[in-house]
Amino acid sequence: MLQTWATDPSPIHNGTIADSWKLANKALIQALEFVYGKMGWCRRAFLPSANALIPLAVAMHRADGKLSEQDGLNYRRWLCLSALRQKLKNVETAVNSCLRELRNEQAHNASKALLRSLGKSDGRKLKADELDETAPMWGAATQVIYAWLVSIGAKDWGSGKTLEELAREGDSTSRASFNWRKL
Repeated sequence: MLQTWATDPSPIHNGTIADSWKLANKALIQALEFVYGKMGWCRRAFLPSANALIPLAVAMHRADGKLSEQDGLNYRRWLCLSALRQKLKNVETAVNSCLRELRNEQAHNASKALLRSLGKSDGRKLKADELDETAPMWGAATQVIYAWLVSIGAKDWGSGKTLEELAREGDSTSRASFNWRKL
């Protein structure tokens, strides 16, 4: 029965559930590649929520896999603000609000739609005091600061390896350094 249901064309849209899954899988892989490759968030602990991948995957699918520099910045901003503002704490509501913004958006504006889904309060600019508060080791502030350090190529003092390389190796004892003049 499942085989027929999964392989027969849907009366609602063209294609089968298997076709839909292939598209969803491709979009999730793009989202994971972005989070892993562009953000440097190569550990599950860096994600504000695994459910953050759902709206990101939908946005990337809507953009047909095209990623401009501005889109990349918008996606980073959305992920960091979502983490800091705990946007995905109530997952179902948060994911639905993101998907609602994406539903009627043009493909080339998918990254902007994700930022709009944060609303005015959660989408506001960061203030220094938001990062000054005591936070858990893998909390939102750590996620944001780490993403920033990866984006500027921060390196370990001792080994000279980038933070991203060290995280992929699993070395959590290293000290981070970077050239402040690059900022």
